[in-house]
Amino acid sequence: MRCPYCGGETDANRPFCRHCGKRIDSIQVEPVPTGQTGGERSPYGQGRGNSPTPYPGHGRESRSRGDILMIVIGVILALAAVGIAAFILTHMIGDGTAVRRKESTVTAESKKTESKKTESRTAANGGAESQEAGTEAVAPSGDVTAEPTAAPTETPLPALSASYSCGSMPGEIASLFKIMITGGEASSELHQKEGIYDNSPQMVYDGDPVTSWQHGTEGNGTGQQLRFTFNTASVRAICFKLGNWRTPDLYRQNSRPSRMRLTLGGETVDVSFTDNMQNHYIVFNRPVPAADILITIAAAYDGTDYNDCCISEMELYAE
Repeated sequence: MRCPYCGGETDANRPFCRHCGKRIDSIQVEPVPTGQTGGERSPYGQGRGNSPTPYPGHGRESRSRGDILMIVIGVILALAAVGIAAFILTHMIGDGTAVRRKESTVTAESKKTESKKTESRTAANGGAESQEAGTEAVAPSGDVTAEPTAAPTETPLPALSASYSCGSMPGEIASLFKIMITGGEASSELHQKEGIYDNSPQMVYDGDPVTSWQHGTEGNGTGQQLRFTFNTASVRAICFKLGNWRTPDLYRQNSRPSRMRLTLGGETVDVSFTDNMQNHYIVFNRPVPAADILITIAAAYDGTDYNDCCISEMELYAE
């Protein structure tokens, strides 16, 4: 007989199929008819003279298992898609919430700032109104008039003056620093025939007392002018070496200034000098901001042999 489940040949007196193991003793199975032609097929799908074919039930079971597997795979894919969609949606909602929260915070801060500005303006206006109201309330009546408040004025500087000394350096100069002179010019200068001496105004600030400026016109030097420039500084003192300091004899033989007018920072002061071969110091009563100094020789001591007016050195000091 053939098993009605798998279609395999098995013994009729066996309770179970020897191929698929299913119980077959309770099923009535008709015997295979004999004498069928080659073209006829038995009820179990196998004809005489043809190759055996599987029992129809066996194919249906295989297809059922395949369908179940496809369903399981489909369910898994659907669940994965749902999870991905939920993940993306959650992040989108979270980002939107964060943006709305940030916008709300910015809006609240803007409102708070605007509120503070409004309060400040209100307070300022209220204070001004209160001040006006108070002013009106205490406004004097009758013949009493309020005096205008005088604007503060700057204290004028004292007039420029200078103290003069000869010989030792005054103590006021010890704490000052020397100004570097950057240029000089004169109304005239002496050009000696031998050409071995330089008597230009640069000799006044070369640091060498042996050299000197000497004027080059007629007379003893009265009216001659020299101008020296430097970086802007608050000038407080000046030291002069007047006359020709090359030798004591040349000092006496040449002319030298006895009185000078000093102009610096738009201010002028007159100074007189004694006639001796020593340092002459001038200390101003206050600092004088300036970038140049103009020296005008107002008078001179005559030399015994020459009328050439000489100045050997000049040093400027500032605070």
